[in-house]
Amino acid sequence: MNLNHSIRLFLVLSTTLVFTIFVSCTEESGKKTNTDVAMPKKSNSTISQQATKAKPLSACDKFQLALFPTDSIKQLVFDEILSTEDETIPLVNKNFLRAMARNPQDSLVIYETIFPVFKPQGNEPRITAVPKLIKENDNYVESSLEADITSTYIEAHKLEPIPENGTQYFKGIIQDNFTPIPEFFYFTETTKEKATVTGLGKYSSDCLNYYFYTFKGKPLKPKTHILFGSPFPLELTFGNYPAIDSLLIQDNDQCLDCPNDLLLQQTFAQVKGIPQLYFVYTPHKEYANTDSDKTPMRALVYITKDNKPLYLWYDALDVFGCDCL
Repeated sequence: MNLNHSIRLFLVLSTTLVFTIFVSCTEESGKKTNTDVAMPKKSNSTISQQATKAKPLSACDKFQLALFPTDSIKQLVFDEILSTEDETIPLVNKNFLRAMARNPQDSLVIYETIFPVFKPQGNEPRITAVPKLIKENDNYVESSLEADITSTYIEAHKLEPIPENGTQYFKGIIQDNFTPIPEFFYFTETTKEKATVTGLGKYSSDCLNYYFYTFKGKPLKPKTHILFGSPFPLELTFGNYPAIDSLLIQDNDQCLDCPNDLLLQQTFAQVKGIPQLYFVYTPHKEYANTDSDKTPMRALVYITKDNKPLYLWYDALDVFGCDCL
């Protein structure tokens, strides 16, 4: 079972089982943290009140459910944060969490509340959109609004079908389909900037397929990488938090049969006003398709009152090619 297949499997596990892990768990993490890092307060919470009796979970169940919690568990977290009357939380951050809680479906990636930016195959940074696969008869077909737009565009302009291997750009597709032209905010390790979407294309190979948006913004400083985008100009406190890094999920070879980069993840920003919420990424030379560049990832991680990580948003690009295993 590869990482992508694991997502589909464990997201259907019961909410009751998830509560057992992140809610009723009372053991100490056993890891020290720096005193300058604001750790979550161990106060009574809506989440902890949801503890229920359930049979014990295996180590792999806990591993998977931390990485891919159910929507109902995520909703509890959003509700708890938003129910506080803490005036130190900027309004834009509250609005962002409200949008995350609504969890809209069937949206173009550029209109989602948050989306990843990678630099695959040595190209310029791209907003990536990996299509879902749905079964029709005995075949699996791609399902995404990006697929719908490009298919209509190909038919209208009498273009050649998307090749099975290679990259195809759709010149003029943004101008033809979007009014106004989409804009968003992108976030690096140290700052945020505004950008405009300029193009849409698709990359195809035997083991990796995704749609991508190109965009134009302020030139990047050397050794700076764009990590994610959002329509919300989030207020973040940029920096690395080693004490939080020590709490993040680590690789577990017994639970995943596909290589991954979980051991490389680290924090690069805290959501201002919410000391339990951090953005995480893999800070290495990505997308070279080597043993050290397998599945570069981005995530938004919530640290529970028991110092357990809960991944509210997670996205990775399967450069390794796990779908071919």
